[in-house]
Amino acid sequence: MTKIREPLSVADAITEIAKTVGWEESAAIVGLTVRTIAYWSDPEDPREPKLSQALALDAAYRAKTKSDYAPVQAAYAYQLDVLQAPVGNREQLRQIVGELVKEAGEAVCAVLHASDNPDPKAEREAIRELDEAAEVIGRARAAIVPFPKAAAS
Repeated sequence: MTKIREPLSVADAITEIAKTVGWEESAAIVGLTVRTIAYWSDPEDPREPKLSQALALDAAYRAKTKSDYAPVQAAYAYQLDVLQAPVGNREQLRQIVGELVKEAGEAVCAVLHASDNPDPKAEREAIRELDEAAEVIGRARAAIVPFPKAAAS
């Protein structure tokens, strides 16, 4: 079973949806062009879907995958968590770096082992170690580059 990796941005989520549901079908769902879906999937483009469009795309993803997972919802949840995380905690960042070194080293060893031993157990172990390293990388990224704070009104 493939482990679901949380999208870090709406662009990541839209890309995941379009690859799963289909680019043309995604465009049809929101009544726009494939080009618009491509804009939304570009992390360097500031355009994003309206909430109603994002909900429709998440619903289509759920229907296609027959799951409760919704990529855009997960991206927004991740961004909310980052907004609420303490910023500037150097000690916390040092701890994350320590974990990152450990997990990345274990992942490299497991991948090298799997490349020398083409058996399913070694491959599963390599994937597990890579997933663990990716999780720590995500936390390190969030600690270094937080999303902008919401403007006070």
